[in-house]
Amino acid sequence: MKKILIFGGNGLLGKKLIEKIKSFQNCASINIDKNNLDLSLSTNKELIRQKVEEINPDIVIILASIKRQLGDSSEIKNYNDKITDNLAYALSEKKSKIVYLSSAAVYGEKNNQVDFNEFSRISPTSSYGEHKVRSEKIYENFIDNKKLLIIRPPLIYDMDEKEGYNPSGFLNSAIKNKFIKLWGDGNELREFILLDDAVNIILKLSFMDCYGIYNLTSGESFSYRLIADHISKYIDCDIIEQARTGLAVNHTYDNGKLKSLIYNYDFVTPIKAVDSIFMGRY
Repeated sequence: MKKILIFGGNGLLGKKLIEKIKSFQNCASINIDKNNLDLSLSTNKELIRQKVEEINPDIVIILASIKRQLGDSSEIKNYNDKITDNLAYALSEKKSKIVYLSSAAVYGEKNNQVDFNEFSRISPTSSYGEHKVRSEKIYENFIDNKKLLIIRPPLIYDMDEKEGYNPSGFLNSAIKNKFIKLWGDGNELREFILLDDAVNIILKLSFMDCYGIYNLTSGESFSYRLIADHISKYIDCDIIEQARTGLAVNHTYDNGKLKSLIYNYDFVTPIKAVDSIFMGRY
Protein backbone atom coordinates (compact mmCIF):
# COMPACT_ATOMS: atom_id res chain seq x y z
CA MET A 1 0.00 0.00 0.00
CA LYS A 2 1.50 3.34 -1.10
CA LYS A 3 0.90 6.07 1.49
CA ILE A 4 0.56 9.70 0.43
CA LEU A 5 0.73 12.31 3.17
CA ILE A 6 -0.83 15.67 2.32
CA PHE A 7 -0.16 18.77 4.37
CA GLY A 8 -3.02 21.23 3.93
CA GLY A 9 -5.53 18.94 2.28
CA ASN A 10 -8.73 20.75 3.26
CA GLY A 11 -8.61 23.35 0.50
CA LEU A 12 -9.96 23.14 -3.03
CA LEU A 13 -6.87 21.45 -4.44
CA GLY A 14 -6.29 19.19 -1.45
CA LYS A 15 -9.82 17.84 -1.36
CA LYS A 16 -9.69 17.04 -5.07
CA LEU A 17 -6.33 15.30 -4.70
CA ILE A 18 -7.66 13.16 -1.84
CA GLU A 19 -10.78 12.31 -3.85
CA LYS A 20 -8.62 11.24 -6.80
CA ILE A 21 -6.26 9.16 -4.65
CA LYS A 22 -9.24 7.25 -3.25
CA SER A 23 -9.95 5.99 -6.76
CA PHE A 24 -6.49 4.39 -7.00
CA GLN A 25 -5.94 0.81 -5.94
CA ASN A 26 -3.27 0.19 -3.30
CA CYS A 27 -3.03 3.90 -2.39
CA ALA A 28 -4.06 5.69 0.77
CA SER A 29 -4.02 9.39 1.59
CA ILE A 30 -3.47 10.93 5.02
CA ASN A 31 -4.24 14.60 5.55
CA ILE A 32 -2.68 16.84 8.20
CA ASP A 33 -4.26 20.28 8.17
CA LYS A 34 -4.50 23.27 10.50
CA ASN A 35 -7.77 21.76 11.74
CA ASN A 36 -5.75 18.82 13.06
CA LEU A 37 -2.53 20.56 14.06
CA ASP A 38 -1.24 24.13 13.88
CA LEU A 39 1.62 23.73 11.42
CA SER A 40 2.89 27.28 12.03
CA LEU A 41 3.81 26.94 15.73
CA SER A 42 7.51 26.35 16.32
CA THR A 43 6.56 24.42 19.46
CA ASN A 44 4.80 21.88 17.20
CA LYS A 45 7.71 21.12 14.87
CA GLU A 46 8.83 18.08 16.86
CA LEU A 47 5.25 16.81 17.02
CA ILE A 48 4.97 17.21 13.23
CA ARG A 49 8.21 15.25 12.80
CA GLN A 50 6.89 12.48 15.04
CA LYS A 51 3.64 12.24 13.09
CA VAL A 52 5.58 11.95 9.84
CA GLU A 53 7.67 9.18 11.38
CA GLU A 54 4.54 7.31 12.50
CA ILE A 55 2.89 7.57 9.08
CA ASN A 56 6.11 6.81 7.19
CA PRO A 57 4.71 8.03 3.84
CA ASP A 58 6.04 7.14 0.42
CA ILE A 59 5.10 10.57 -0.94
CA VAL A 60 4.51 13.88 0.85
CA ILE A 61 2.58 16.65 -0.94
CA ILE A 62 2.86 20.10 0.66
CA LEU A 63 -0.07 22.44 0.02
CA ALA A 64 -0.34 24.12 3.45
CA SER A 65 -0.43 27.93 3.31
CA ILE A 66 -2.87 30.82 3.33
CA LYS A 67 -3.67 31.38 -0.34
CA ARG A 68 -3.00 34.58 -2.27
CA GLN A 69 -6.71 35.21 -2.77
CA LEU A 70 -7.22 35.49 1.02
CA GLY A 71 -4.72 38.26 1.51
CA ASP A 72 -1.19 39.41 0.75
CA SER A 73 0.21 40.94 3.92
CA SER A 74 3.53 40.60 5.74
CA GLU A 75 1.62 38.93 8.60
CA ILE A 76 0.30 36.22 6.27
CA LYS A 77 3.77 35.78 4.75
CA ASN A 78 5.25 35.36 8.23
CA TYR A 79 2.60 32.74 9.08
CA ASN A 80 3.26 30.83 5.85
CA ASP A 81 7.03 31.04 6.34
CA LYS A 82 6.71 29.42 9.75
CA ILE A 83 4.83 26.50 8.20
CA THR A 84 7.67 26.03 5.71
CA ASP A 85 10.30 26.12 8.46
CA ASN A 86 8.48 23.50 10.52
CA LEU A 87 7.79 21.16 7.60
CA ALA A 88 11.35 21.43 6.27
CA TYR A 89 12.63 20.41 9.72
CA ALA A 90 10.11 17.56 10.04
CA LEU A 91 10.88 16.17 6.57
CA SER A 92 14.62 16.74 6.34
CA GLU A 93 15.62 13.17 7.18
CA LYS A 94 12.80 11.31 5.46
CA LYS A 95 13.35 9.06 2.45
CA SER A 96 9.91 10.01 1.11
CA LYS A 97 9.51 11.88 -2.16
CA ILE A 98 8.62 15.47 -1.25
CA VAL A 99 6.35 17.44 -3.58
CA TYR A 100 6.05 21.16 -2.87
CA LEU A 101 3.31 23.20 -4.55
CA SER A 102 4.95 26.53 -5.22
CA SER A 103 3.49 29.09 -7.64
CA ALA A 104 4.15 30.97 -10.85
CA ALA A 105 3.97 34.02 -8.54
CA VAL A 106 7.73 33.51 -8.03
CA TYR A 107 8.17 35.11 -11.48
CA GLY A 108 6.06 38.10 -10.44
CA GLU A 109 2.48 39.15 -11.04
CA LYS A 110 2.79 42.79 -12.09
CA ASN A 111 5.44 42.21 -14.77
CA ASN A 112 5.33 40.90 -18.33
CA GLN A 113 6.26 37.24 -18.68
CA VAL A 114 6.71 36.12 -22.28
CA ASP A 115 7.40 32.40 -22.86
CA PHE A 116 8.78 32.05 -19.35
CA ASN A 117 10.30 28.71 -18.40
CA GLU A 118 11.83 27.22 -15.26
CA PHE A 119 15.06 29.15 -15.85
CA SER A 120 13.40 32.56 -16.27
CA ARG A 121 14.13 35.39 -13.88
CA ILE A 122 12.65 35.08 -10.38
CA SER A 123 11.13 38.46 -9.52
CA PRO A 124 8.20 38.25 -7.05
CA THR A 125 5.98 41.32 -6.80
CA SER A 126 3.87 40.19 -3.84
CA SER A 127 4.41 38.91 -0.31
CA TYR A 128 2.88 35.63 -1.46
CA GLY A 129 5.43 35.35 -4.26
CA GLU A 130 8.25 36.18 -1.85
CA HIS A 131 7.02 33.41 0.47
CA LYS A 132 7.09 30.89 -2.37
CA VAL A 133 10.63 31.89 -3.38
CA ARG A 134 11.83 31.60 0.21
CA SER A 135 10.08 28.24 0.66
CA GLU A 136 11.66 26.77 -2.46
CA LYS A 137 15.10 27.72 -1.13
CA ILE A 138 14.36 26.34 2.35
CA TYR A 139 13.20 22.98 0.98
CA GLU A 140 16.18 22.83 -1.38
CA ASN A 141 18.50 23.44 1.57
CA PHE A 142 16.88 20.94 3.96
CA ILE A 143 15.81 18.13 1.63
CA ASP A 144 17.90 15.92 -0.63
CA ASN A 145 17.34 17.32 -4.13
CA LYS A 146 17.08 13.73 -5.42
CA LYS A 147 13.83 13.49 -3.43
CA LEU A 148 12.41 16.99 -4.00
CA LEU A 149 9.90 17.99 -6.69
CA ILE A 150 8.79 21.64 -6.88
CA ILE A 151 5.71 22.43 -9.00
CA ARG A 152 4.87 25.99 -10.05
CA PRO A 153 1.26 26.39 -11.24
CA PRO A 154 -0.40 29.63 -12.37
CA LEU A 155 -4.06 30.23 -11.44
CA ILE A 156 -5.90 26.96 -10.73
CA TYR A 157 -9.67 27.26 -11.07
CA ASP A 158 -12.70 24.99 -10.88
CA MET A 159 -15.92 25.56 -12.82
CA ASP A 160 -17.93 24.91 -9.65
CA GLU A 161 -16.42 27.97 -7.93
CA LYS A 162 -18.76 30.94 -7.54
CA GLU A 163 -16.28 33.78 -7.07
CA GLY A 164 -13.00 34.94 -8.53
CA TYR A 165 -11.46 36.79 -11.46
CA ASN A 166 -11.39 33.66 -13.56
CA PRO A 167 -13.63 31.67 -15.96
CA SER A 168 -15.87 30.23 -13.23
CA GLY A 169 -16.25 33.59 -11.49
CA PHE A 170 -17.14 35.22 -14.81
CA LEU A 171 -19.70 32.52 -15.57
CA ASN A 172 -21.38 32.82 -12.18
CA SER A 173 -21.54 36.62 -12.47
CA ALA A 174 -23.08 36.34 -15.95
CA ILE A 175 -25.74 33.96 -14.65
CA LYS A 176 -26.44 35.77 -11.37
CA ASN A 177 -25.87 39.44 -12.22
CA LYS A 178 -26.19 39.50 -16.02
CA PHE A 179 -22.81 41.18 -16.32
CA ILE A 180 -19.08 40.40 -16.27
CA LYS A 181 -16.65 43.03 -14.99
CA LEU A 182 -13.19 43.32 -16.54
CA TRP A 183 -10.19 45.39 -15.48
CA GLY A 184 -9.60 47.63 -18.48
CA ASP A 185 -10.31 45.96 -21.81
CA GLY A 186 -9.33 42.55 -20.39
CA ASN A 187 -7.06 41.75 -23.33
CA GLU A 188 -4.03 40.80 -21.22
CA LEU A 189 -3.04 37.12 -21.50
CA ARG A 190 -3.04 34.60 -18.65
CA GLU A 191 -2.61 30.86 -18.13
CA PHE A 192 -5.64 29.16 -16.54
CA ILE A 193 -5.28 25.58 -15.29
CA LEU A 194 -8.46 23.63 -14.60
CA LEU A 195 -8.51 21.93 -11.19
CA ASP A 196 -8.94 18.45 -12.70
CA ASP A 197 -5.90 18.96 -14.92
CA ALA A 198 -3.84 20.25 -11.99
CA VAL A 199 -4.74 17.21 -9.87
CA ASN A 200 -4.01 14.76 -12.71
CA ILE A 201 -0.60 16.26 -13.42
CA ILE A 202 0.44 16.70 -9.77
CA LEU A 203 -0.27 13.01 -9.14
CA LYS A 204 1.40 11.92 -12.39
CA LEU A 205 4.58 13.77 -11.42
CA SER A 206 4.35 12.58 -7.81
CA PHE A 207 4.36 8.94 -8.90
CA MET A 208 7.05 9.41 -11.57
CA ASP A 209 10.78 9.32 -11.01
CA CYS A 210 11.18 13.05 -11.57
CA TYR A 211 12.63 15.79 -9.40
CA GLY A 212 13.59 19.44 -9.62
CA ILE A 213 11.34 22.31 -10.72
CA TYR A 214 8.47 22.11 -13.21
CA ASN A 215 5.99 24.76 -14.32
CA LEU A 216 2.48 23.30 -14.33
CA THR A 217 1.44 25.14 -17.48
CA SER A 218 -0.32 24.20 -20.72
CA GLY A 219 1.74 26.50 -22.94
CA GLU A 220 -1.46 28.26 -24.09
CA SER A 221 -2.66 31.58 -22.69
CA PHE A 222 -6.05 33.28 -23.04
CA SER A 223 -7.30 36.81 -22.49
CA TYR A 224 -9.99 37.63 -19.95
CA ARG A 225 -11.88 39.38 -22.75
CA LEU A 226 -11.92 36.27 -24.93
CA ILE A 227 -13.33 34.20 -22.06
CA ALA A 228 -15.96 36.82 -21.21
CA ASP A 229 -17.00 37.13 -24.85
CA HIS A 230 -17.31 33.36 -25.11
CA ILE A 231 -19.56 33.20 -22.04
CA SER A 232 -21.73 35.95 -23.53
CA LYS A 233 -22.48 33.64 -26.48
CA TYR A 234 -24.40 31.41 -24.07
CA ILE A 235 -25.75 34.01 -21.64
CA ASP A 236 -27.12 37.43 -22.48
CA CYS A 237 -24.94 39.65 -20.29
CA ASP A 238 -23.10 42.96 -20.35
CA ILE A 239 -19.32 43.11 -20.32
CA ILE A 240 -18.27 46.08 -18.21
CA GLU A 241 -14.79 47.62 -18.35
CA GLN A 242 -13.52 49.03 -15.04
CA ALA A 243 -10.61 51.42 -14.62
CA ARG A 244 -7.39 49.51 -14.06
CA THR A 245 -5.54 49.71 -10.76
CA GLY A 246 -2.26 48.70 -12.42
CA LEU A 247 -0.58 48.17 -15.78
CA ALA A 248 -1.80 45.50 -18.19
CA VAL A 249 0.77 42.71 -18.41
CA ASN A 250 0.85 39.39 -20.25
CA HIS A 251 1.83 36.02 -18.78
CA THR A 252 2.73 33.28 -21.26
CA TYR A 253 4.77 30.16 -20.56
CA ASP A 254 6.90 27.61 -22.37
CA ASN A 255 5.88 24.21 -20.99
CA GLY A 256 8.50 22.20 -22.86
CA LYS A 257 9.98 20.70 -19.69
CA LEU A 258 6.60 19.47 -18.47
CA LYS A 259 5.68 18.15 -21.92
CA SER A 260 8.84 16.04 -21.91
CA LEU A 261 7.20 14.04 -19.09
CA ILE A 262 3.48 14.11 -19.89
CA TYR A 263 3.83 14.25 -23.72
CA ASN A 264 0.43 14.76 -25.35
CA TYR A 265 -1.64 15.52 -22.26
CA ASP A 266 -4.87 17.17 -23.42
CA PHE A 267 -5.40 20.25 -21.27
CA VAL A 268 -8.95 21.54 -20.90
CA THR A 269 -8.86 25.15 -22.10
CA PRO A 270 -11.06 27.82 -20.46
CA ILE A 271 -13.12 27.89 -23.66
CA LYS A 272 -13.69 24.15 -23.52
CA ALA A 273 -14.45 24.35 -19.78
CA VAL A 274 -17.19 26.92 -20.45
CA ASP A 275 -18.56 24.84 -23.31
CA SER A 276 -18.72 21.82 -21.01
CA ILE A 277 -21.16 23.57 -18.67
CA PHE A 278 -23.66 23.97 -21.50
CA MET A 279 -22.82 20.96 -23.66
CA GLY A 280 -21.76 18.28 -21.16
CA ARG A 281 -18.56 17.58 -19.32
CA TYR A 282 -15.31 17.70 -21.26
